[in-house]
Formats: sequence, structure tokens, C-alpha cells
Amino acid sequence: MASTVTTQSWGSRLMDSLKNIVFGFVIFGLGIWLLWWNEHRAVRDYKEINDVRNNVVSVSSDSISPMNEGLPVHVSGKARTPDVLKDKFFEVEANAIRLRRKVEMYQWKERIESSTKKKVGGGTETTETPVYEKIWSEQLISSQNFRETGHENPSVMQPEGWTDVAETVTLDSFTLSQDAVQKLRAYEPYPVHRATLPEGARLEDSVIKYGSNGAAPEIGDKRVTFQIVPQGPVSIIAAQMGSELVPWVSSRGQGYIRVQTGSHTAEEMLTQAESEIRMLTWLLRAGGWLLMSFGMITVLMPLSVLGDVLPFLGSLIGGGIKFFSFLTCAVLALLIIGIAWIASRPLVGIPVVAAGGGLVVWLVLRAKKKKEVVA
Repeated sequence: MASTVTTQSWGSRLMDSLKNIVFGFVIFGLGIWLLWWNEHRAVRDYKEINDVRNNVVSVSSDSISPMNEGLPVHVSGKARTPDVLKDKFFEVEANAIRLRRKVEMYQWKERIESSTKKKVGGGTETTETPVYEKIWSEQLISSQNFRETGHENPSVMQPEGWTDVAETVTLDSFTLSQDAVQKLRAYEPYPVHRATLPEGARLEDSVIKYGSNGAAPEIGDKRVTFQIVPQGPVSIIAAQMGSELVPWVSSRGQGYIRVQTGSHTAEEMLTQAESEIRMLTWLLRAGGWLLMSFGMITVLMPLSVLGDVLPFLGSLIGGGIKFFSFLTCAVLALLIIGIAWIASRPLVGIPVVAAGGGLVVWLVLRAKKKKEVVA
């Protein structure tokens, strides 16, 4: 595999780092916005869960009571559908809530391995080596921009993936709205023993295959499998409108509907929903902190490039910039998160702000102590 070696002068690197300062401020600001928005989203979602918890009524799926009209109800029962879903291309049928045709093609995938060395004087030398591997992929991988020839992928995938959804799904006496049906995505493999096969296709162990007959697949080979969301136990929290279960609109104007396969109590479902909110909140917090840190590093990077006249000095400065940026942005993130929570939940927000302030004080005192020791 041929490697590409490129060099960049110290002056060119310095100009690029200066140009990127504006980009760094934008990324830093985006991180602040993400943190602020995320906390407001979390507060909103927790309040929505509490609204549902305070109003939800658990009912039997065997009958419908007019007394619960418009209220959020919790129902467990067996989801059924009279619909027979059909893939007209292969003539595969299933009496299921969802039927999915999954198509994968064996293709080349390019990965670039890169390494950069600093040179005395501030320049850099970057070596990039393309690495190719063969994978099964549902997505068509374009090989037009591959760096090396001899790794061409087909330009068309035929047939393509396909999904059909039942129009009528009942939960004993209730009917699920399409909002509810769309949330049923617990797919299971659907064995196929008979299908209408186009020219060039064959059926082997419930897999429709195109291409080589050998043990090892070749580029361009395709395999088609089917999956279904079967009829079975389902639990739902939604508004009762006649016999239909639709999103419940609270006084806050939010539409809420939750569907899970299996039999679950209302509290189990709401606890799981809170757990998902928590996980998403922490992931977005980490994302906001990383954006802020990356933005600050980009803004301060010219200092590292200036020091790269002597590579070891530039690396030392660069390491210090990263440490300073990650630590400073962690403190700022705590302050932003705490301030965002103070308005709605002071008992949560105030301790977070206090923790951020305490960390600032500790860092200042530590730096002052080190300065006195050096003196």
C-alpha cells in the first residue's frame, strides 16, 4: 500500500492555527449552548415524566371505561394485527407488526492511517497510508474517492432495504395509534423457507444470496435476510381517546407516549424512561464539555505552534494547553449546569454551582501554594 508523505512549514502551520481561532470560538460557544439547552431539556423531560406519573391510571386491556377518556392510561396486553405484510419483490409474507428486508453487500472500505512527526524549525511531516478491508454493509460505499485503484465497489445496490408496517394493531380491546405502532421496533429474525427468487439469486439457510457460490464471499455479493416485529405482549402509556391509544398532551403541551415490548408496570416503564433521560443528559454533558475543550484548545493552539521551533518545547506547551483547557472547561461546565438548574430545582443547582466554585478556589490556592514554594 502506497503511503503519501506531505510536509508543512512552520509559517504555514502558524497561519493555519491563527485562522482557526475564529472556528475555535464558534466551537466553544456551541459547547456552552449545548450544555445550557441540554439541562433545560432534561428539566422539561423530568417534569413531563412527573406529570404522567401523577395522572396515569392502570387499566385492564379487556374493556374500555369512558371514565378514563382523555387520561393517560397504562395498559398491558397482547398486540395483534390482522394485516399480512408482503414483500412483493421476493413474495415473502408475514402476519406481523413490522416486516423488514435487510440487504447487505460485500464491499471495500477505506481507512486512512495517519502519523505526524514534528521537525526542528517548527515544520511537520505527515504520512498517510490507506488501508482496505472487506465488509458486509447495508449502505452503498462509494469507491470513487479511494486513494488507490483496484478497490472498486459496485455503484448500485439492487434490491434495496425495505420495511412495511401494519396499519391496524390492537391491544385486546384497544387500538394502537400509528404513533404507538412506530415505537414497536424490537425486531426478530424471520426464517424464510420459500421465496420467489430473481435470476441470479438462491436461498440458503433462510438467506437469499447473490453472487459467488464459494465459501468466501466476493466484492459485489449480496445477502438478503428478513426480520419482523412479532405479535406479542406489549405495555403502553398513552391517552385513551375512545378505543384508540394516542399521545397524551399534558398541561405543558407535550405529547407523551411510551411503548415497550413485554409486560411492565407503569412505574417500571417510567423509571426506565427516567434512566434513559439520565443517560442522554450525561452523554450530552460530556459532548458539551468536549466541544468547549476542543474550542479552547483551538484558540490557544498558536502558542503550541510557536513553541514547535523546538519540537519538545511545542509538545510541552501543547500538553499544558490541553490540560488547562480540559480542566477549565470542566469547571465552566459545572457552573453552566448548576445555573441552568437553579431556576427550576435550586436544591440541585446550588450544590453544583458551589462545587464548581469550590473547584476554582482549590485550583487558585493550589497554584498560589506552588508559587510560594518555588519562590
